[in-house]
This record gives sequence, structure tokens and C-alpha cells, in this order.
Amino acid sequence: MYNDSRPTFTPSAPSIQKPKLIDKLRQNIQNPFLLFGILGIITVIIVIVAIAVHRWNDSHDDKITVTNLSNYTTNIPERTREEIYNAAFRAAQSNSTGQTNEALSTADAQIRDGSAVSNFDPTTGLYSGNFIVDIPSLEQSYRIYYEWTDKTDLVLGDYTTSVNCLHPDEYIYDFYPCIAPNENTDTAYLSYLDNMLPYNGYVNNDSNSDAAIYISGIERTTGGTPFVRVNVNSCGDAKIMEDAIKTVKNYIEDHQLNPEDYTYKLNDLCDGEAE
Repeated sequence: MYNDSRPTFTPSAPSIQKPKLIDKLRQNIQNPFLLFGILGIITVIIVIVAIAVHRWNDSHDDKITVTNLSNYTTNIPERTREEIYNAAFRAAQSNSTGQTNEALSTADAQIRDGSAVSNFDPTTGLYSGNFIVDIPSLEQSYRIYYEWTDKTDLVLGDYTTSVNCLHPDEYIYDFYPCIAPNENTDTAYLSYLDNMLPYNGYVNNDSNSDAAIYISGIERTTGGTPFVRVNVNSCGDAKIMEDAIKTVKNYIEDHQLNPEDYTYKLNDLCDGEAE
């Protein structure tokens, strides 16, 4: 008999391997309830982030909100409303050296009581108006003009609003040289003085005269050189004319401008009124 002494090997049961992570993910993905839950959570997160970003951007847009605008223009279109807010921002930006756009956008403006004027032309369907906005946190004020229409065949252009500096008599805060948006700062002193005109006054210096003074606005020579024409009822009195110039310069200096920046031309009158 043949005796085979070689050892025999009994095969062991196959080892059980743990499922891989990718396999678990495949199984979970195939679970529709779990999949919808994950997608729902992701959607909620995206919406929350989008709302937060929108609110942050909206609060830092280039605009200053006029908080009581709806009290005066209830049916104004959203586009015109946003342009009014932007006009207030641009005006403040022109006169707020050192302030960031984000800081300016946090300011609020209010329409001054009694300053709003509105009009509707039934022939053209054009709404228009203007008002003064006061910005307390910046201590600034401006006049904003606007127009709009609900007629689709009436084209108004790209911009339907504009903003101007005020006349000195309209200021409620400490007066300061105001520069309109997009204005050339090199010539701002001219337009600023022009905004303070016309001027009606009387000589109030050493001549003890009550001669009338009148200035209509900044004028220009044929070559384009700007000057201030001072009409004074002096009847040829050199002292009155001299004091008239001093009176005008004092008026200019009182409004934080340098009177020596301007060229003056005297117009001698003798008719009882300087016009």
C-alpha cells in the first residue's frame, strides 16, 4: 500500500471584506429619500448664502436711501427711485473727501418739508418734480430733479434725474463749498459762486452810502475768460464804487470762497436801481 505522508490542507472559508467607502456612497446615492434630503440641505444653504450676499451688496450699492420718498411720490417707478438714491450718493461723494463708498451708503436722506414740487403734463404724460434732500449724518443738502413717464412710446434717455448744489439761503447746516457731481474741481469755484447768484445788496462800507448792488451771474468775455460784473448805482462816485467791490468780496468770503480768485468789472449806474 502506498502511504502518502504529505500534509493535507483544508481550504479555509473566504475572508469577509468590509465594504469600501465608495460602495457605501453608491448605496446611499441609490436611496432616493437620502438623496433628496442632501439636495434639500444644499439648496437651503445656497439660498441663505445668496440672500446674505444680496443684502450685503444692496446695503453697499452706490446709493443713499431717501427714507420718506414714498410720502411724496407714491407711484414713482423703481428705476427712477434708484436713480434718485444714486443722485444723492454721487452728490455726497463729490463733497465727502476721505469717506469710503461703503460708509456713504450707510447714510440716510430725508426730503425737507415744504421743498417738494411735482407736476404732471397730461399732454405728454410726463411726470416731473424736484425736492431738497437733507443728509443729517453728513450735514449736507442737495436739490434733486427727476422725471418719468408710464408711456412706452415716450423715450426720456438713459438718466431721468439730476442733482444740484443749493443756494446759500437754502442751507440748514454749516455752509461749505459744494461741488456738483462730475464737476471739474478746477472750475468749481466759478459754478459755486454762480450758484450763489444773483446777488442783490447795498454798499455797506466807509462811504456811508445805500447805493444798490446787483450781480446777475458769472459772465465771460468773447475769449471765454470768466468775470463778475458788479452793477452799482454809484453815479460816478469813485468811493462808492470802491466800497461796492469790498462789499461783494466780503459776501464771497463769508461763503468760504477766496474773493481774489475772481475778476471783477464795475458797471456804473445812476438810475436809482442797480439792475
